[in-house]
Amino acid sequence: QLLSGELQGVLLTALLLGGLLLAEPRPRWRGLVWITGGTAIGLALFAPQALVTAAYLPLTGRAGGISAENAAVWSFHPLRAIELVVPGLFGDPTNYDNYLGSFMFRAGETRESPWMLSPYMGSLTVVLAAVGLTIRGASRERWRWIVAALVVLAVALALGRYSPVWRVYFELVPGASMLRYPVKFFPLAALGLAV
Repeated sequence: QLLSGELQGVLLTALLLGGLLLAEPRPRWRGLVWITGGTAIGLALFAPQALVTAAYLPLTGRAGGISAENAAVWSFHPLRAIELVVPGLFGDPTNYDNYLGSFMFRAGETRESPWMLSPYMGSLTVVLAAVGLTIRGASRERWRWIVAALVVLAVALALGRYSPVWRVYFELVPGASMLRYPVKFFPLAALGLAV
């Protein structure tokens, strides 16, 4: 994943693994050993590319970071949440001129399709996720609430400019100012809802 160059994907994986490690009912040291070992191997494989990337980074536009305004392009508009259960509510996002959801783009943003064509999960998935939170079970109680917290965090970050949580993340997390498109956090929310 590091070799792909998509560092936001690495961040999402770290959030997911951290949440799963916290939720693990068995002794956590075993999971920590596996994650640490896997991370060490991954970093060793990534080291040659990381050294070259570090050498060229100062020559790029991202070296000083991206402005919050630029980084927030393709934030998940809150009205798109309706599309979780109603696919294509605003029309075909690949046809911008006829796309009813074009009002969700800010002036000056690119007239391209949204980064995520549809957040559709299906009403059954959303209902079952809600039901899953209400079912009692001591062995999975903690796991369920940690996954739910990951979903809430992922949605709050995916909202980007529409969420104060994203702004705090952007200002406080090292390296966040080098990443764009908050909507990239939504797949983590979708995975959590499905689980």
